[in-house]
Amino acid sequence: MIPLSQHADTRCRQRGIRKTDVQFIYEHGTQHGDMMLLSAEDIRRLIHDARDTIARAERLREKAIIVANAQVITVFQRDGRRVQKSV
Repeated sequence: MIPLSQHADTRCRQRGIRKTDVQFIYEHGTQHGDMMLLSAEDIRRLIHDARDTIARAERLREKAIIVANAQVITVFQRDGRRVQKSV
């Protein structure tokens, strides 16, 4: 998490802005000099990326991979049988 000055911490409390919101703006906003702004274009990009992530998750529903020694051994579509947990 990006550190806040005492002044910024006070302003966050006064303006009802969470520290996690400040971090979100820092990570996803556009820099303009020393200012980071979460612009309408940034929001459109975030929404587009989120939709892509949701579409990928839906496409990969019930797909599985088997991993051993940090290497993918096989990939498959789960057929509904119970998944055995390895110990």
